[in-house]
Amino acid sequence: MESLPRPRLDLLSQSWRFRRPPWLGMVQSSRGCPYQCEFCSTSAFWGHKFRSRPTDEVVDEVRSLGIRFLFFVDDDIAGTPSNTKILLEKLIPLKIRWASQAGIGIAKDDKLLSLAQRSGCRHLLVGFESVEEKSLEAVHKRQNKPSEYKELIRKIHDYGIVVQAAIVMGLDNDSNEVFQKIDYFLQEAEVDIVQLNILYPYPGTKIRDRLQKEGRITSKDWSNYMLAGVNYLPHKMSQQELYDGYKWLLEKKHLLRGDLEKNFQSPGVGAKRRHHPENESGPAPKLPTDSGHTQYDSTSPGTCE
Repeated sequence: MESLPRPRLDLLSQSWRFRRPPWLGMVQSSRGCPYQCEFCSTSAFWGHKFRSRPTDEVVDEVRSLGIRFLFFVDDDIAGTPSNTKILLEKLIPLKIRWASQAGIGIAKDDKLLSLAQRSGCRHLLVGFESVEEKSLEAVHKRQNKPSEYKELIRKIHDYGIVVQAAIVMGLDNDSNEVFQKIDYFLQEAEVDIVQLNILYPYPGTKIRDRLQKEGRITSKDWSNYMLAGVNYLPHKMSQQELYDGYKWLLEKKHLLRGDLEKNFQSPGVGAKRRHHPENESGPAPKLPTDSGHTQYDSTSPGTCE
């Protein structure tokens, strides 16, 4: 990954889906993921091997942006801990503040967490994905152990870093009881923010291949593969139950909106904060189907056409 051209972020659409805050820079230091998570599009797109850019090139790009607030768009900033530690050491003199995404393994490395804090980390999105161990095993995300979540979140908080939990709903072992279990976990573990996702069977993923073979894909409207869009038949609940459970959790106001800037600008913000922002704005997608199943109007939660 040497000498990569720098991305032309100015060419991105300025619609609400793609708009980038003017105070936030974006940099990528690595690509790929060695894990085999069935629902994940990252490895389908970038491959199953971590590849890192030369740390000096990353630091030069960060310095050239002239922005103190950065988001590293790596799918796992700590995917190669030894390389990440070198990078973070070099970032310390720049006195930036940054956020990124990471696997739960980052919380098991105290030196890495210390360097993250000293280099300006304020916010980590962590892929917990599910609070049900059977659901994690079924999608081959065996590196996650729900029994460890609470303690690992506490460790990240101890370094003053906000924890944003990424959760996927509608996995095959999820029943309609999973939504209350997720809500209990968020409160009990003192998660700061949550990113809630319905399972989206994207092209190229193993889960889409399986669901297609089982005749469970109900839509190919790609604009619906986000937010409240339900595009397949869940195994242990109906489409309506999945949709309603997702909207119920959103109405609990756990969803991130507008707090990222505060996290960057406030020192030591990660220690057991609670965020209650408003729901995501922008047009909500419909729940279309190609096989005669119920179609929902997501702008009116819980109602059917």
